[in-house]
Amino acid sequence: MKRTFETARASGAADVAPADYLPRLSRTEFERVFRRRHPEFADLLYFDRDGADAALDRLAREHNEFETDAAGGRGRSYRLAQRATTARLTGIATLLEMVAGVADLRRLPPETSVLDVLGGDGLVSRALRVLAPELPRNPVLTSDVAGHMVAGALGWGLAAIRQAADFLFLREASFHGVLIAYGSHHVGGTDRAAMCAEAFRVLRPGGRIVLHDFEEGSPAARWFHEVVHRRAAAGHAYRHYTRGELYRLLREAGFTEITVTEIYDPIRMSGASRSEAVGALLRYLTAMYGLRSGTGEPATDRAELLDWLERNMRYDYRSVPGHAAHWCSTLTVSDTPDGAVAELPRLALVATGVRG
Repeated sequence: MKRTFETARASGAADVAPADYLPRLSRTEFERVFRRRHPEFADLLYFDRDGADAALDRLAREHNEFETDAAGGRGRSYRLAQRATTARLTGIATLLEMVAGVADLRRLPPETSVLDVLGGDGLVSRALRVLAPELPRNPVLTSDVAGHMVAGALGWGLAAIRQAADFLFLREASFHGVLIAYGSHHVGGTDRAAMCAEAFRVLRPGGRIVLHDFEEGSPAARWFHEVVHRRAAAGHAYRHYTRGELYRLLREAGFTEITVTEIYDPIRMSGASRSEAVGALLRYLTAMYGLRSGTGEPATDRAELLDWLERNMRYDYRSVPGHAAHWCSTLTVSDTPDGAVAELPRLALVATGVRG
C-alpha cells in the first residue's frame, strides 16, 4: 500500500476517479493500513457508527472539485501549489496556537490531539513540522472529503482519513482540538450546523473548536467572488460567513466561551528578486485556485491579476482592533538577505468555542 500512497503524492493521484474509499483502495484495506501505520489514532476510528454506510455511499457518489483536474476540477493543481508549505505559515501558526491553547507550539503537551477537518493533503500537519520540528509526535489527524487529497496526505506519511465535515467516522470525545479552516465556505446550508455539531461530538470536555473563514464582503471574500468564480473552471459560488453566523453556529452546537475575532493570514512567496517573488505569488494563486487564462496571453493575464490584487486586497489597518506592526495593509514586496518576499495581506475571521 505504501507504493499506492507515494504514487498519489507524486502524480496528483493519477487523475482517475476515486475507487471505493480511496483511489485503488477499499475502506477495509485503508483501515488495516491506517491501524498499522498510525496506532496513536487507530482506536478513534468509528466506521461502524449508525449512518456510516450511507455516509460512505455519499462519499463515493458525490462529485468533488478537489479530486482531479478533470471535468473542471482543480485537485492536482491545488496539491502542486500546496507543496509550498510555508506560503500560509503565519496564519496556520496562529490557528494551531488557538486550537491547542498554547503560545508556543514547541511546547505542545505530548498527549495533544487535533482534528484538521478540512485538511486537504495535510498542509497544516506539514506546516507544524516546520514550526515545531522537535515535537516527538505529530498530534494532527488530517481529514478531507476528497479521496485524492487524503491519498496525498498519506503519501506524505501523515495520519489522514476520508470523511465529510458533517459526518465524521470518529468516536465521541476523542480530540483536544478541532480545526475547521481553509475551505469552510465550501460547506453550505444546514451542513454548517451539522459540521459544528460533529466537531462538538468528537471534542473532549474542555476541548476547543477553531472555525476559520473570510468574512462575507471582505477583500479576501471578494477575491473568491470576483476572480476565482469567473476564472476557475468549476466556478466558486460559495457563500462566506458573517460574524453573527459564526457565533450562532457555535452557540447552537453547544459551545461556550465563544469568541469571534480577526487574525492576520497572509500568503507569502519568495524569489531571488522582487519580480521573481511577485511571479511566484501569481503562479501560486493560479495553481491554488485553478485559474484559467482570461486573455490567452500569459503576460497579460499576470498583469491583470496583479492589478486586481493591488487595487482590492487591501484594508485600512487603523480600523482593525489589535493591529500589529508587522501586518501589511496592501500587497508588499520586501527585500531579504536571499532576495525578496511578496506578501499578500488577508484578514481572516475566526470563531473559537469550548465544549463544556
